[in-house]
Amino acid sequence: MNRTLLIARREYMAYARTVGFWLSLLAFPAFAVIGGAVPLLIRSSEPVRAVVLIEEGPQASGLAQSVRDALTNEAERRQQRAREAAERAAQANPAAAAASPSATQGALSSLSKPKMRLVEAPADIASAAPGPDQDAAVRRHLSDDAPQPLNAVVLLNRDADGKPTARVWTDRATDDTVEDFVRDALAANNRKTVFEAAGIDAGGL
Repeated sequence: MNRTLLIARREYMAYARTVGFWLSLLAFPAFAVIGGAVPLLIRSSEPVRAVVLIEEGPQASGLAQSVRDALTNEAERRQQRAREAAERAAQANPAAAAASPSATQGALSSLSKPKMRLVEAPADIASAAPGPDQDAAVRRHLSDDAPQPLNAVVLLNRDADGKPTARVWTDRATDDTVEDFVRDALAANNRKTVFEAAGIDAGGL
């Protein structure tokens, strides 16, 4: 046998007998599992935000329903993605999926968990006229010691051009989840309205 190959074989065998070799061999799949689990843990730890939708006047009619529809569609997409992820995991490692169905179900639940849930508006917010009184009522319900604490209140309206607008109050200034979702939903609704006015089928939007 070539002298170089003999030396290489001897070095490899010497390294293969060390603990470090086997640890490094096991580390990659372990890190792969951890890397896949971390996003699931982050998602599962996110709270489901309690959100109130308020239409400010008849000109805002229908905007709350567009947000509800977007939330329903988002929930269906999340459930579909969760099912696909569970199927891929089962195909990749059927033994692990069969041995731990509860873990698979937990991952499925964390992926399909909604970002927010819509709740009825407290009476003092619903009855208040737009302005300082309504703003004060919203602030009260966004505090931790409120009798009916909320995570966000969305005030829906239309501007002078008829475009949908939203003022989003949240209990955490750094949390843009509700605001981003609502603005995307209203933008989609506005596109649909424009297309339908132009006689374009907006069924796929």
